[in-house]
Amino acid sequence: MEDVWIMDSGCSRHMTGHRKWFSGLNPVSTKEYITFGDNGQGKVMGVGSVSLSAKLSPREVAFVRNLGFNLVSFRNFSMKDLRAFRVWILEAKQVVETCEVSFDETMPCTTPAFELSGDDEEGTSIFEDEEGFKLQQMDVKSAFPNGFIEEEVYVRQPPGFESARFPDRVYKLRKALYGLKQAPRAWYARLKSFLLKSGFVMGSVDKTLFLLSRGGDTTIVRIYVDDIIFGGSSHALVSSFAEQMSREFEMSLMGELRFFLGLRIKQGPEGTFVHQAKYTRDILKKFDMGDSKPMTTPMSTNTALDADEDGEAVDRKEFRGMIGSLLYPTATGPDIRFAVCLCARYRASPRTSHRQAVKRIFRL
Repeated sequence: MEDVWIMDSGCSRHMTGHRKWFSGLNPVSTKEYITFGDNGQGKVMGVGSVSLSAKLSPREVAFVRNLGFNLVSFRNFSMKDLRAFRVWILEAKQVVETCEVSFDETMPCTTPAFELSGDDEEGTSIFEDEEGFKLQQMDVKSAFPNGFIEEEVYVRQPPGFESARFPDRVYKLRKALYGLKQAPRAWYARLKSFLLKSGFVMGSVDKTLFLLSRGGDTTIVRIYVDDIIFGGSSHALVSSFAEQMSREFEMSLMGELRFFLGLRIKQGPEGTFVHQAKYTRDILKKFDMGDSKPMTTPMSTNTALDADEDGEAVDRKEFRGMIGSLLYPTATGPDIRFAVCLCARYRASPRTSHRQAVKRIFRL
């Protein structure tokens, strides 16, 4: 892990345990120690700047003894001047590239980190320097009946359409219907087949992502059941894709992408920004927290949650609802992820102390 920098939402400052990253170190005037996740401690030996790439140079990075990782503090990091960067997905153990993002306006959708190769190549993005690149959205009308099913499925004759000649017979389905467990799979198989025949390449990790390259231009398509997000560097290529889809399926072209699955999307010359302001306001109103005094951190450093078996029990349904409502905002706010998951441990038998911890997260 010496060559991997990890963005840590719970990290108080930038820090590393590897001296090689520093061009120079400034001594600290007072004794300072960093407490690790296992409650161990490491002494701060000095502070300096590190250069990760031509566009990325975190300052005030602490050199900590016995620290085996390179950590970038989420809250102390600014990406105003960064056009594109690499994201290290810890769960998938892979690197993906992002388009331009400003941390001053929105939270990222993933927890970013920076993996450096031996040549220290800078991350690039297909969105970078593409003037007028806009993500569009389309919706497939009656998506599931477009899918063909391979299994033998029989249904009763629908009321009002019974056969007078064969009243005791059933229908054998050729296409999927809403309510069938096979319906989503059948629809996806039909759409995937169409896109692959049209020249698209399916993502090796994300099977709902498809890319089409023609010359120097690229079209990107992302599928979520019957909602499709698409965009490209060529207006002609994007228009051609929309026409192809309309000929093959009954589509509703919804124009520029502005709202998707509870996410608000703002597209402009500075980049594409994602936020959940409306969803956040809705859940605050739902749990009567709209007028609460805001907090600066999702959890106090002195908080030590446990089962609290002697504490007063609270409404389990309400507590689970609060936890469930907070899970979705972790997509754009990874700084609350640890606190939410910690409180979720006690959803089987919540106490007053657990509810108070959850309410603090709402006040962030």
